[in-house]
Formats: sequence, structure tokens, C-alpha cells
Amino acid sequence: MERSLRNRTLFFAGLMALCVLYLLPTFVGDSLPSWYYFQKKISLGLDLKGGAHFVYSIDLDTAVDDKAAELKRDIETQLAEKKIEGTVSTPAVAPGALTVKLTDPAKVAEVQKLINSEYSGIITGRTCGPNDGAAVCVRISSSFADDVRKRALEQAVKTVRDRIDEDGVAEPTVIKKDDQIIVELPGLKDEATDRIQEMIARTAKLEFKIVANDSPQMAAIFRQVRGAGAAEAEAQGIKAEADSWTVDKTGQQLNDYFMTAPDRVEKLTLDEAKAVGCKSTEVDSTGKVECLVTGRRVMERYLAQLATTDPATKPDDDHVFVELVEAPTGSGWRPEWRCTTSSGRCA
Repeated sequence: MERSLRNRTLFFAGLMALCVLYLLPTFVGDSLPSWYYFQKKISLGLDLKGGAHFVYSIDLDTAVDDKAAELKRDIETQLAEKKIEGTVSTPAVAPGALTVKLTDPAKVAEVQKLINSEYSGIITGRTCGPNDGAAVCVRISSSFADDVRKRALEQAVKTVRDRIDEDGVAEPTVIKKDDQIIVELPGLKDEATDRIQEMIARTAKLEFKIVANDSPQMAAIFRQVRGAGAAEAEAQGIKAEADSWTVDKTGQQLNDYFMTAPDRVEKLTLDEAKAVGCKSTEVDSTGKVECLVTGRRVMERYLAQLATTDPATKPDDDHVFVELVEAPTGSGWRPEWRCTTSSGRCA
């Protein structure tokens, strides 16, 4: 009996010692020698370690509308090839809705047959409105729309996870629940929260736009950044550049003026911090908080100030187009915002 009790005592004592050795890296950290066998630390969740918990709602109907916009351009091309006069629009009557208004009512049946044959399984018919006239009215089918939404949500989850991984955040959790994405980042410090939120929320969308060469607006901005407004631009990290090239056939020289600005840390009042979405509450002796301001916001602020003193820098029929690019530095690459003009719609 005593021998059995002794064996059990030794067994539990050995088990406790093994548990202590296994848990030691979690409590001691990286100070253990390299030969120590147990190196893995226990991952503490938000309830024990603290951190950030984000819930993002995804507007999946936008993905369906984007698909309808692609079909709109495709149908316009087919109408032009067949010399059928008409206009194609995407009315906001239902997700993925399309209306093809025709000049010649006799072409309705032909266009209806063309659309049904080309987009079978993708679109379905819908009732036209009372003011549509001679038109073919369709929408993206429910089954295809559901597939578009599913793929959009999966892509959004992958994009969020990739962005967090690139930033080096340890052991993040990114999952989807219904039409939402839940992000948990254990151990994330308060000062990193705004930066991570800005990075996650950044729009990732590929669009092709026609650059407005020799834009008078961008030329005026270029002159200001290089001239009268140089001191203020330099203080905010803004630079103005120009890409120039010569057309082979005509010998004409064209210019694409643009300006750039990196993300920067600024000290703002609480009201200014709230306006840019900064949630920092650590107020210094001057009553200001330290916030990360994106280069996009820096340029938007600079342009707003510039427009009050130089009307030539105000937008005209063109649109200011801002995109995030990677700029080389001495030690690698850094994110930088580039602003130019485009004859397309501003993203």
C-alpha cells in the first residue's frame, strides 16, 4: 500500500515538474538558453493578454454592382459592334440591375436574344420601369449573385489576413461570420491600433484610368509645390514631380504632373484627431495627441488650403486621383501616396 502511494506521489510530482518546465518559456520569455528543450509559448487570448477586437461589416451588394458594371461595358461594346443605337445603365432598383434603352423599338427582341445567349446563367429578366421605354431590363441572377458575394467575402478575409501578416502582428485571428469579418489581435498596443485599422480598411481595387496629360490643375499644383508653397509642402513631406515623354509619330512632348506624400506622425488636438479617425487619448502637456496621418489626408488638407489662395488649383472637369504606391528608400520600400488627375471617376 505504501509502495503504491509512493509511486503515485512520484508520478504526480514528475508530471508537475514537466508542466513547470513546459510553461517556463511563457513566463520567463526569451532569457532561457538556446539548448532548452521547450521553446514554445502559450498563446494568450484577448481575455488574458488584452489587445484589439474589430468587427467589419462587408457591403457585398457592391461586389454584385461591380459585376453589373463589367457587364454594362461588355454590352455597350457588343451594341457598338452590331451598330445598334442605345444606352446601357445600372439603375439602383436592385443589386446588379441593368437597363438597355434602345433608340429603335424594333431591336428589342434582337438585343434580348443577344443578351440571353451571351449571359445565360449569369443574368435573369426583370420588369422594366414605366419610363424605360423601348428597353431590355435584366439583373444578375440570384445564384450567380450569391456566388459573387461568397467569393468577395472570401477575398476580403484573405486580404485582411495578408495585410495583418505583412505588418508582423503575432498570432492574429481572422474569421468570417455571416456577412462580417471578425479580427482579434492579442497583445496589440494602443498606439498601433489606429495604424492597423487604417491598414485593414484601405480599399484594394484595381481600376484602369486614362491619365489627363498636361492637366492645367496639376500644372498649377506643381508650380505651387515647387514655388510659392514650397515651404509648407516640404514641412508636410509633400513633393511634386513630373513624368515627361515624346510621342513618336508627332514629336509632341507630354507631361504627367503628380505629387507624393508619405504617412506621417503628427500631434493633433482631440477634435483634429477625431476628424482623422485617430483614437489615441494620451494627451501631452500641450493638450495634443500623437496620431498617424496618411499621406492621402496630408495631400487633401494641403490641396484644400491651396485652393483658397490659388483658384487654378481647384478641380475642373477632371478628377483628382490618389493611389497608394511603394516608394524606394535607402533601406527598402515604404508606402507613399501619389496624387494626379484622371479623366475617369475618382476612386
